[in-house]
Amino acid sequence: MTRDLVWARTVVGASLATANSVTAVKFSLNSAYDPLNTGAGDVQPYGFSSLGNLYSNYLVEAVTITATFFAPSVNGVLVGLNVDGSSPSANTMDQWLQKPTVMFDFMSTAMPEKTFQIRVPLHVVVGLSKAQYLDQASIYGASVGSDPSSNQLGYLGMVPPSNTQTCGYQIRCVYHVRYFNRLTLASSTVA
Repeated sequence: MTRDLVWARTVVGASLATANSVTAVKFSLNSAYDPLNTGAGDVQPYGFSSLGNLYSNYLVEAVTITATFFAPSVNGVLVGLNVDGSSPSANTMDQWLQKPTVMFDFMSTAMPEKTFQIRVPLHVVVGLSKAQYLDQASIYGASVGSDPSSNQLGYLGMVPPSNTQTCGYQIRCVYHVRYFNRLTLASSTVA
């Protein structure tokens, strides 16, 4: 059974790193159990746990990501979205922006909102055909109460042109999830 499950997080006025340094927000592309990649599994898409009562395993086949940045405190804040797993903080800003999987733009206070949207088939991210990806559900999928053993990551990045700046963001992921290994439910008798 497949379902589309929605998860979103909004942060108003996030404090940004020092001038020309990247503030990165990490999220999972293929874990509907723990989208923020905290290890806690505490903020799941609506309906994920309910379906977990019927099935023991899941596999995220694709994710549609909408990243909206808003209300920058200054002109020239560089914002971006990356879906290849490379952290903007692990690279120099120039190296990160040269990656083909990065979408980015500059923001201004006159046009205070910028949105990026992309649909990411997970088999493409890991370099497999769709059939190979589905065959490796034990690697890229997981039991309902855990993360996949191979967790694929995405990042939002924000770079201020000067110190002590803020910018809000919202990340919204629609996880296209395949549930499998249906649980056998015990029948109840009512007297």
